[in-house]
Amino acid sequence: MNIIDLIVGKPLRTSEERAEQIGPAAGVSIFGLDGLSSAAYGPEAALSLLIPLGLLGVRYILPVSLAIIVRPSSGASSSAASEDVVTRPGFSPAARNGAS
Repeated sequence: MNIIDLIVGKPLRTSEERAEQIGPAAGVSIFGLDGLSSAAYGPEAALSLLIPLGLLGVRYILPVSLAIIVRPSSGASSSAASEDVVTRPGFSPAARNGAS
C-alpha cells in the first residue's frame, strides 16, 4: 500500500461505485451547505483586514478634525465649493437640470 492510498483511500472498483452515489435530494443539501459555508469566508476575511486598518486610522481623526475647524479654508468642502462656483449658468449643474 502506498502513501496516496493511506491519505485518500484505495480506488473503488466499478461494482463499488454504485453504493457511493447519492441522489439529487441529498446532493442539493450537501453541496448547498458547502456553498453557504464558503460564502461566509469572504466577509470574515474583509473584516479581519478592515478592523485593524480602521483602528490604525483612529489616531488621525482628531488632528484632521482640528485642522478643518481651525483653518476651514484648508480642508472644508464649503470653501472649495465657493471657490469653484461657475459664473456662467449654462455650465452649472443646477442650470442643466432645469432648476434656477
